[in-house]
Amino acid sequence: MRAKTFIMIFGVLLYSQGLAQAIDFYNNGSIVDGNNFQTVSVYDTPPNHTTVTMYGGNVGYFDTFNESILNIQGGTVTEAIHAQNLSTINISAGNLIDELWVHEDATINITGGVFPNGWWVVDGYGTINISGGSLNITYTKFYGGHSVNIWGYDFNYNSASNLLTGYLSDNSPFSMNVPSLRGINLIPEPASAFMLGLGIILARRKLSK
Repeated sequence: MRAKTFIMIFGVLLYSQGLAQAIDFYNNGSIVDGNNFQTVSVYDTPPNHTTVTMYGGNVGYFDTFNESILNIQGGTVTEAIHAQNLSTINISAGNLIDELWVHEDATINITGGVFPNGWWVVDGYGTINISGGSLNITYTKFYGGHSVNIWGYDFNYNSASNLLTGYLSDNSPFSMNVPSLRGINLIPEPASAFMLGLGIILARRKLSK
């Protein structure tokens, strides 16, 4: 009995100190400063949708399944993020290095965070919504019925270099290497849309005189 108790306490200590190599979430949870996981998997427990929030710490790989929800509000992801099935990942802060994969009908919403040298793949009917953050995406592979929606302004696409640049809604510059604009929706943020509309109206008035 004492041996079992010691093993249980030792396991809790390992977990609390963030020394575990992998962890599976079937219920709501969080990842905080001091946690260090090589792999984190998030699963649903129907009828509830498991929600995990990362506030800090370090994770190598994230895998989300079913209709689970992952919120990344801090910390560092060093290897890859895989969103699968109908899961949703909301990224508002943190350092996101290397690979981002969106499979099937999963969705990733990006309003912040740092992507210094990204490598993105979207397949199936996966969706990425981008309105903020620091993005330097050097490789992309989009196929299937994917949708990449970008809110911002001053968009420019150079078909010779396959480089899409501009500013996001939070005024952060971004660059993304994309083979084409198929499946990419560039959505002017309100001020830009207003100025564009105003410019069209003024041009029409000038021509009518």
